Order: sequence, then C-alpha cells, then structure tokens
Amino acid sequence: MKKNLMYAVGAAALLVAAPAMAQEYQATGLYVGAGAGVNIRQNDSWNVKGSNIDGKSEYDIGPAGNIYLGYDWGSFRADAEVSLRTNDVKEAKFGGQTFAKNGHFRTIGIMANGYYDFDFGSPFVPYIGAGVGVAMLDSELKGGGAK
Repeated sequence: MKKNLMYAVGAAALLVAAPAMAQEYQATGLYVGAGAGVNIRQNDSWNVKGSNIDGKSEYDIGPAGNIYLGYDWGSFRADAEVSLRTNDVKEAKFGGQTFAKNGHFRTIGIMANGYYDFDFGSPFVPYIGAGVGVAMLDSELKGGGAK
C-alpha cells in the first residue's frame, strides 16, 4: 500500500509541475524529455476453447516512465522514445487453484513518433501525431503453492 501511495504522490507532483513547463514561444531544434507516472494494468482472465481450463491474474499498480529525443522543425517535429512499465503480480490462478502469489509483468516500448502542430498564436497549440513501435514483454510468476 505504501508503494501505491508513493506512485500516486509522484504522479500528482508531476501534474502540478506541468503548467510551469509551458512555453509562449516556438522553440526549434533538438529537444529531449522524460516522463513518469503510474501504470494500472488490467487484470487478465482467459480460457482454452473447448475445455474447462481457465485462469486469471491480478496485478498491483506500478511505475511507468519514458525518455525521448527529438527534433523540431517549426510546425513539424519527430522523436524517438523508450518507455518502461512494470507491475507486480498479486495472484495468478489456473483452474481455480492459486499457483503464484509473486512475480511481475514488464513492458519495454520503443517508438518513433511524428507530430504536426497547428499554431494559431494562442498559448494552446493543438497537434496531430502518429507513431510506430514495438513492445517487448517480460513476465515471471513465482510459485506460491495451491490453496
């Protein structure tokens, strides 16, 4: 519970600090950035078609973060991003029996993004963007014995 509170306080601090980063001028050239937050992973449930075999997994809230490097040409900008999201496994069940009470689910993402800014001279600059990337998934379950 203390870990979840720490993540929530960190995310709130970042949200409060975000307005201080607003700029009233259009900077061009090389830029770098980073972000941090919380990752709320949806619990899994599955079954094998045509059988009575099913399972489910429950996850804790975990940290998320990214770093990126890009270039701004004025109205168009592009960047490369690397992100990490991780969640601890609360419990995993198979056929109604608990078989793991410990483990993790981790996602490492690599993206290439492009954006077009619609600068109308206001403090708010709407944009449209697109990206392509790949995610590398890693999960581990540590046995906890059947109940």
